[in-house]
Amino acid sequence: MLIRSISGIRGLVNSDLTKQSCYNFANAIHEIIPDGVIMIGRDTRPSGEELLANVSDQLLNCGRNVITLGIVPTPTIQYMVQNTEAQGGIVITASHNPIEWNGFKFIRNDGTFFRPNECQNLFSIMDKNNFTKHEHALGVIMQDVNAVQKHIINILGLSCVDISQIRKRRFNVVIDAINGAGYDALPRLLEALNCNVIAINCDPSGDFIRGAEPLPKNLTMLSETVLKTKADIGLALDPDADRLAVVSNKGTPIGDEYTLALAADGYIRGKQPEETFVINLSTSMVLEKIANKNNCKVIRTAVGEINVVEKMIQTGAELGGEGNGGIILKESHYGRDSLVGCVMVLNRLAQTNESLHDIYLGFPQFIIIKDKIKISSNDLNDLIMHSKRIFGDANINIEDGTKFTWDNKWIHLRKSNTEPIVRIYSEAIDEETAQINCIMIYNTTIDQVGCSERVKRIFSRSIKKESKMWALKKILSMLDLTTLEGSDSPGKVKQLCYKAAHLHDKHPGLPRVAAICVYPNMVSIAQESLKGTNIKTASVATGFPSGMTNLRAKLDEVKYAVNEGAEEVDMVISRGHFLSGELNYVSDEIAKVKEACGNAKLKVILETGELCTLDNVRKASDLAMDSGADFIKTSTGKITESATPIVVLTMLEAIRDNYHLTGKKIGMKPAGGISKSKLAIQYLVMVRETLGNDWLTPDLFRFGASSLANDVLMQIIKQGQGNYQSSNYFSLD
Repeated sequence: MLIRSISGIRGLVNSDLTKQSCYNFANAIHEIIPDGVIMIGRDTRPSGEELLANVSDQLLNCGRNVITLGIVPTPTIQYMVQNTEAQGGIVITASHNPIEWNGFKFIRNDGTFFRPNECQNLFSIMDKNNFTKHEHALGVIMQDVNAVQKHIINILGLSCVDISQIRKRRFNVVIDAINGAGYDALPRLLEALNCNVIAINCDPSGDFIRGAEPLPKNLTMLSETVLKTKADIGLALDPDADRLAVVSNKGTPIGDEYTLALAADGYIRGKQPEETFVINLSTSMVLEKIANKNNCKVIRTAVGEINVVEKMIQTGAELGGEGNGGIILKESHYGRDSLVGCVMVLNRLAQTNESLHDIYLGFPQFIIIKDKIKISSNDLNDLIMHSKRIFGDANINIEDGTKFTWDNKWIHLRKSNTEPIVRIYSEAIDEETAQINCIMIYNTTIDQVGCSERVKRIFSRSIKKESKMWALKKILSMLDLTTLEGSDSPGKVKQLCYKAAHLHDKHPGLPRVAAICVYPNMVSIAQESLKGTNIKTASVATGFPSGMTNLRAKLDEVKYAVNEGAEEVDMVISRGHFLSGELNYVSDEIAKVKEACGNAKLKVILETGELCTLDNVRKASDLAMDSGADFIKTSTGKITESATPIVVLTMLEAIRDNYHLTGKKIGMKPAGGISKSKLAIQYLVMVRETLGNDWLTPDLFRFGASSLANDVLMQIIKQGQGNYQSSNYFSLD
């Protein structure tokens, strides 16, 4: 399958980039680019020759004149389009993708890549496959063999580098062009700079004998050669030569992130400007630290070369780039350019007598970890939701993916523009911290053993007598009494309301219960019966307890309950949809129910006994809170497995993390299976230790346990009188 993005088109040579697809690309490009010459160049991938021929032939059939540049760096094609009468360009490359891939990048007449909207227009034209018929004469194809030389001449004339000083130093330079597009251009440039060049992997075979990206792990041969030859520096390119990585004189790959830092530091030293630099969100903080020290500033953009370029044009910035070793210098052209980067790095090296390794050690030191995972869109949403909760104290940027930033570290998650993966970049002042951030991202599952240990520790707390009395009274104030049976009648509801209002008439000074919960058709009866008390009226709804009814019926039931006077509504989530992965369906349903509630509070019942795993309990808790729940509740009380300590702790921790992220306090209600005061007190300890004292109020914590009321009263009397009373002493159901 072809991958389409703001970076162009990429695909597998044998299955995606067919002759017909090449014709479609050519036809679409012809319709988009204004009349005039189109330049085409390629990297060294063996498949590139046939792709170039297929695209060129179709452009000629359209009447286009074509200039082929042969095997040249991508930035050379950009430079040539910008500085000639060409109306556009095509680069045949898959950049850092493996050899079995190839692709196309599309260049405007200003030498910059297509903007996102232009790419979408191109793809749309391709998909329609309804091209204009061409009846004019065939175009003419020509070749320019001097493109690289013209590019080098431009670079040697840059005002921000001291070419004469570089030439005086006669640097010993080892280069690794990965047998890619820079195989000829880089040695020629360095020779023009009076450098002694030791070349490895510098032929046009397209045999990428190391990993295509110039990452430290792929530069072992370059590092060894630098040490063996006692070179001043090692330089590594990617296959299309728009990215540059550097190896120090100690044989240390200092990382492509520091390429931009070296170039910018030399630029600042040479020009001493108060400059604005533009980088993307995934680029190291090191340039920001250097810029701040020199009264310069840094602006960040979404990832993608064209995003950096557009911001440079908008702000008038002279220098920008990306942390992958891409240097963009306005004075040359608006595109990542390894050849420009090479000269700027050597310019910094020539400014002082320090070795490259010492210069590197003088920079702020950061470790950046770059990882990638294959993940579905649904799983990505879960990953981001999880990340927002564990990194609630960070500054969050969602311009491109999701980035979490602190003073000296950050982590960035985003879908790749060029591959079917999610990239995870983490930077910190030490590797351990950067790695821990990544591990926290990956660890989206609940640690059941750890959770069980926390429950055991909390439940082992001893409670003093004074605290126990306080807790019992607090529990009483948090009780929701319910009658939710098919046999419910007005008389039964009135009797329950009377019990709630007169539960402890013989013992004044005790708090009343929090609420009475009934079916919607009994709400008005409960409301009338509870007049003059502060007890709230709650109603179940949305097809309680199964939730197996359509959305319209659910919303009608909620609105009916609210109109009857319900101050709280208990809904049940659609467990079938949730367990099938239809999270958007469940979220939308909760949000619509919340809207139908008006001013009534919404308690969302998860029915945790049917969710099977703690991971699902956590996911459902997060989903409910994000969708508008005021409370999350464990159970309907209608199935065997109701509230359990480990489930309650999982939900409380979800509430805690949500509060850290949003500042919103969500309530919690364990329901079912809580009939003894001892367990209820243990739950209060759990709430206090997990959420703090703010949640020890009926507004934020409830017990759904009617049978608990009498036991609490029995314990209160025992605390005061030293002996138990019969439960019937207090009230009869």
